[in-house]
Amino acid sequence: MIPYQVGLEFHRNRLTVLGEQNSSLSTIKNSIRDSISSIEKKCKDLDLDKRHSEIKTSTFIERFRELSDSVINELDEIKAKKTN
Repeated sequence: MIPYQVGLEFHRNRLTVLGEQNSSLSTIKNSIRDSISSIEKKCKDLDLDKRHSEIKTSTFIERFRELSDSVINELDEIKAKKTN
């Protein structure tokens, strides 16, 4: 048994806490996407493909994208679990 006031405060704050958690997950996902865009832009600005014969920026960028997609999918799964 829990006191009525404890249950009331829990339910009042529950949606606020869930909203803050969802906001945090969205912020992290946006940061990841921004980071990938920044890496792509930096590679393009440095023109590494032409300056270094052994560096293939497309390969690096693809690996970063795969990793970021994996992390974003995990974050989406976490969010789905929280809402159910």
